[in-house]
Amino acid sequence: MNQSQYIAQAVAQWILKQLDIETDMVCEGLPALDVGHFFARLAASESFHQSDFSIAIAGFSLPHSELENLARQAGLENLRSFSDDFHAAAEWRNNRQYHPRSIALASGYPAGVHTLGHYGRPHSADLAVSVLELAAEEKNQNDSIPDVHSQLLREIATNSSLGALRSLEACAAFLATWDSLIPEKGNHAPCFSLPSLGLFADPQLFEEANLGQRLELNLENVGQIKQKRMSELSKLKSVWINIVTHCDEIEFSTH
Repeated sequence: MNQSQYIAQAVAQWILKQLDIETDMVCEGLPALDVGHFFARLAASESFHQSDFSIAIAGFSLPHSELENLARQAGLENLRSFSDDFHAAAEWRNNRQYHPRSIALASGYPAGVHTLGHYGRPHSADLAVSVLELAAEEKNQNDSIPDVHSQLLREIATNSSLGALRSLEACAAFLATWDSLIPEKGNHAPCFSLPSLGLFADPQLFEEANLGQRLELNLENVGQIKQKRMSELSKLKSVWINIVTHCDEIEFSTH
């Protein structure tokens, strides 16, 4: 799958987890998302009772009619209503008889989002954990995939020292890169996909008994190098400021 499909999967998975907790859900500030794939993930779930839901999707350049077409193609033919405007979602809450539950998604922060304060909403890390855990579960169910792959995903999803890695965009890019490298790298594809998370590629990753410690060390090394670069840049800046400050004292001569 590509990055936008993994992002769609993350959002759908988070929503499915919230069905017994939240009546309405909103995800704003999303990266590029494959709306058709999002609809397909919802349609595939037996726990998603589509006839209860109205859905508003804004900021993805999809008009109302296109949303309906994509939903129908995915198997969502009994949704209550669609909209490409968050103001509609705000109105739905005042008509619970016809709109008992609703979902609102946005690529940015559209007008009307402030009226959805009562909606359940995730942090980027929540969505990242959702897609990592789902990927780990799917790989664990495939006997041809090494167990260490699902262990790696769960480590990234749960290790408190690796929280800096858990952004939706980075984790979706990591999984998409992993998929793209499988033909070339095989079972070592995740080792060479780590740069998508902001880490160094690590061909010996799976030779380490403690994956968590190996990833923590990788992250620590990346941080040290970034700090060193910032220090060097700071020194260069100081030198430049010194030159500019004293440039009027420099005598130029021509011959």
